[in-house]
Amino acid sequence: MQKRKINKFLTKRNAEQGSVGGAFVVALGALGLVGFYLSNTVTNTQSQIKAARGRTFQEAAVNGGISNFAVFKSLMTPMLTDTGPATAREPFLYAADYFAQNWSLNQNTVHFNTTDLAVPGVGQTISLKSARSPLITLEGAAAIFRGDNHQTNSDNPSNFTHSTVKIVKANISPTSPFYRESVVISASDTVQVVENGQTLTKQTTPIFAEIHLPAPRPSDVKLYAVKIGDEANPIDLMKSGLGTASAPLAAGTYKFQLATAGVALNGVIEINGVPLPLGVVGDHKFNNIMAPLGIIGETQPIRLGNIATTTISTTSSAAGTTLGQTVTRAADGCGFDVNDNQSVTYGGASGASSSITTVDSGANQVKISAWVNRVDMTNTMDEYPIDLIVYASDGSNSVAGTSTVQNTAPLTVAPMCADKCNNISETMVRSNLPSDHQAYYAWMDDTLTNPDPTYNDVLASEATANKQQQLNQPGFNLKGRICLSRDAMAKKIFDTFGLPPSKAEKQRTDEYYAMLPDGKNWYQEVAEPLERYVYYAQPTCERTGIGARGSKCGCFAADTRIQMANGELKPASEIRQGDLVWNPKSHKSQAVKEVIAGPEKIPMIEVKTASRSLTITNGHPFLTKKGLIQAKTLRMGDILIDGSEETVVTSVTPVSHYNGEQEPEVWNFVLEGSDDADDHYVNANGVMTGDLFLQRELAQEAE
Repeated sequence: MQKRKINKFLTKRNAEQGSVGGAFVVALGALGLVGFYLSNTVTNTQSQIKAARGRTFQEAAVNGGISNFAVFKSLMTPMLTDTGPATAREPFLYAADYFAQNWSLNQNTVHFNTTDLAVPGVGQTISLKSARSPLITLEGAAAIFRGDNHQTNSDNPSNFTHSTVKIVKANISPTSPFYRESVVISASDTVQVVENGQTLTKQTTPIFAEIHLPAPRPSDVKLYAVKIGDEANPIDLMKSGLGTASAPLAAGTYKFQLATAGVALNGVIEINGVPLPLGVVGDHKFNNIMAPLGIIGETQPIRLGNIATTTISTTSSAAGTTLGQTVTRAADGCGFDVNDNQSVTYGGASGASSSITTVDSGANQVKISAWVNRVDMTNTMDEYPIDLIVYASDGSNSVAGTSTVQNTAPLTVAPMCADKCNNISETMVRSNLPSDHQAYYAWMDDTLTNPDPTYNDVLASEATANKQQQLNQPGFNLKGRICLSRDAMAKKIFDTFGLPPSKAEKQRTDEYYAMLPDGKNWYQEVAEPLERYVYYAQPTCERTGIGARGSKCGCFAADTRIQMANGELKPASEIRQGDLVWNPKSHKSQAVKEVIAGPEKIPMIEVKTASRSLTITNGHPFLTKKGLIQAKTLRMGDILIDGSEETVVTSVTPVSHYNGEQEPEVWNFVLEGSDDADDHYVNANGVMTGDLFLQRELAQEAE
């Protein structure tokens, strides 16, 4: 239907005499050139030239503008290359940093022989080779914008001139915050027209156009298995034929690497259904179409295949006791507990002994999927499908060892991630013995300067033994090891007293143990609640923060919908460290640095606007016309700053739970970023609000 209209218009145009410039404008509209527009060309031009020559210059300006815009569109659109693979399509011009707010362009000189089509100038200007104004035709412009033809198809030098084009703005897609779906450009030209035998020259008024661009796509995706100790020989799992049931990998410890090329948002390796995000926008090098193949991220080492055997002698009070791992919610605060998941059955009559041989092993097979996310929120599974089972063979090494188990105490047998949390025992942390106390504070001092975050982690065996409530939240039914970390405690002590913990306790004892109104001393009330859980989840043994141990935990109701970077709305209870969320204040994605959760004893608050509702804790931060304030100080009629908009609060209502009713579980997280408040906002149930970093800042100001 549209094609018939165009053909009809072309026929009419060829049969009539009239304004060529006007015909181009009408034709471009008829062609549906996705957002193409001309702004105020006629009015601006008419005010600058004599009325007698107005139509001639006006038509020349529009004609030259269309030529420039058509050429620019052509050079930014993927086309067959001169020297690349036969089917390769790449643009001649590309953004040096696709994710930058202000674009500058580079020439694609790798796969194109010509270099004079467009020459990047100072700032965001480009010297563009374009058709001389009398040569542009309606059919030619239409062909370029349809993608049927490219400016490079004509190489007669006399047909072209050079014009200056400037990138005014790169526009973000409303459906993806990373996709620059169009650019606004301006073009001005020196036009020459012959009238009554006289050649007239004039600089035209700038003409603006919005040029829509396709989303760039990664040009390659690969998955490698790298054996620890043999890093120089990575195995391409999609091409080598290794890692299959018929050709399994040799038993050992491996890390998996995801590689890509071109423009990529981030990557994901999913192991046995557990996704591991890789690469954060701004922190990787895949920001232009010419970015070479490289690693966007890798997993932690994973043990595959049977590596060794261990013999355990046990003494048990009951036959048939089976020990296994469970993942449980911490009953006394935030966080989760992970008990080792290797099951061992031991038994006999009371006091009887038995000998059991267990295998210190990794999995003999592991299911792996991997993909790279594109800027338009699609992924590469349609073009580079990576979804496979990696097989590993049995090893031949044998290591014998013994241990004794009394009664039904938990038995740990060579669990995966067993090398984590071993720097200091929890018994020493909780001990009142002077020698243990001294050793503990020496360790606390070291946490301030040790660059390895795992040094701060303590195996929380005693704590996990007391956890009974089974965790049913998605994403936490994982194998691994839970630890306690006191790095935040040590930093808080140093920031408060200006001394490392050991000296602060001795030299500032009165303040360190000063009693507070709630019956606790400063150390118990301020420092100790900053102890937090971290866990190492099998099979990657990736270190993840899962919350403070104290009761001052979170501030979102568990079902609050948080906007992710890809536009998805995810419950707060499902947000995990490393997830990318959308920041409506800075208009960019940011990774989650820390997640906390726990019961909320104080009544929560429901904040409503005309169309939205959000249930949060008293201290939750909101940006208002009055500044950044806590939820408990919000009043009806207050104006919330919501990104670039303003929203009026219609009600603020306490939400109580009844006697005997379980306290609601609340969640919160800290975003990666600077100390700038703008780096710490999220979209929760459609309302812009602060993260835990801002909540803590507000709480300190209120003290």
